[in-house]
Amino acid sequence: MNPGAAIGPFMFVIIVSLIREAIEDYKKTKFDKFSNNSPTLIWHRESREFLKEKWANIHIGDIIKIEKNEMIPADVLVLKTSKENGFCYLETTNLDGESALKPREAIIISNSLIKSDKDINLIEGYVEVDMPNNDIIQSKALYF
Repeated sequence: MNPGAAIGPFMFVIIVSLIREAIEDYKKTKFDKFSNNSPTLIWHRESREFLKEKWANIHIGDIIKIEKNEMIPADVLVLKTSKENGFCYLETTNLDGESALKPREAIIISNSLIKSDKDINLIEGYVEVDMPNNDIIQSKALYF
């Protein structure tokens, strides 16, 4: 068998794979821009109200208000739900690719303390979370 004859099909497969990867990267970048520019409501302690801002402006520890059927491109800790029992259902497609609704429960204390938006400033505390790492040993406290 001629070694040169194998190079052509091999190069074709490599080139098609590179083009496919480039198209997928372009689609991901386009979706990321869309997600980052989507509006959401972020709590501002100074003005004591939720103001509409882009998801790109959210930082760890920010309190956001998620409306029904709103896309959530980040992990969230549920403080309050519209249900008295504190349960809600989130679709995590943007995070893990699974489209099934997953049940989440609000923190019991914050769910019972927050009766209206104005009560949010009464909540003070911190949450310890694991930072992304290979060992999952490190952790960091988040203050809100």
